[in-house]
Amino acid sequence: MNWADTEFWSDVLDDIEGTREGGLVFIIDAQDARKGVAKTSAAVFVARLFSDYFGWELTKEDAHLSGQAYKNRFTDHPGSDQVSCLIWDEAVGAGSGDSRRSMSENNRVLGQLLQMERQKRVLHFITLPDWSFLDVRLQKMADYRLWCLRQPIGMFQAYEIGTQFNGSELRLRSYPTSSNGDSRRFGFGNPTVSEDPVYKHLSAQKDTLLSSGDFDANSALAADGGEAEPVDHEEERRQERIEIAQRLRNDGETLIDIGEALDMSQTWVHNNTENP
Repeated sequence: MNWADTEFWSDVLDDIEGTREGGLVFIIDAQDARKGVAKTSAAVFVARLFSDYFGWELTKEDAHLSGQAYKNRFTDHPGSDQVSCLIWDEAVGAGSGDSRRSMSENNRVLGQLLQMERQKRVLHFITLPDWSFLDVRLQKMADYRLWCLRQPIGMFQAYEIGTQFNGSELRLRSYPTSSNGDSRRFGFGNPTVSEDPVYKHLSAQKDTLLSSGDFDANSALAADGGEAEPVDHEEERRQERIEIAQRLRNDGETLIDIGEALDMSQTWVHNNTENP
């Protein structure tokens, strides 16, 4: 299949290069929330496809299980001058993004990052068993859903995500893979994704997480490979807000808009950021 001839590919490129000119969020989940249907392979394959197209060097630093590491890497990605790709694997299973943790600080900040990334063109590839497991704020930030099939493994169906005009309920629009609409299945995995260094890196992270017995990637996958050091969570939250506020101010956002986005006062934004 020539991906460049599909409506899905055309719409994605228009979102990135057209009038909208922004980043995108792809949710990669599975039929019946099935395990072992190559969600990670799909994420790496499609991320590699777009990385090659836009001239981004996809490396293991762009692939994470930890929501914290994912946030940190996002802030390091370039601005609107370069389209880039970022993979967040096992977004729920590794301890972040879970809909049952809808009030968590981690999810709130992730949602803010995705919402306020107008000045960046990052393509996010987020895998989890079923998109309904994801925090609703993160769900609403998504643009496309890649639904991996139980059979045959190595195929997914692509959907555009939107909201209804008269409500907040999410809707899906299915993409055919050919002009006649006969097939709605996209194939991935050729060349063999399992040999991709990014895929191998994610596999190693999963092995480390499983052997840790912690099942929270934020601590089990600490930078030094051991336990995360004790964290002052109040100070961590304050620093996260300051970092986001400064980036938004650098991007030209007003003090009022930044304050509203972060639920902080205009005075707080002024006192904790510098005029670029």
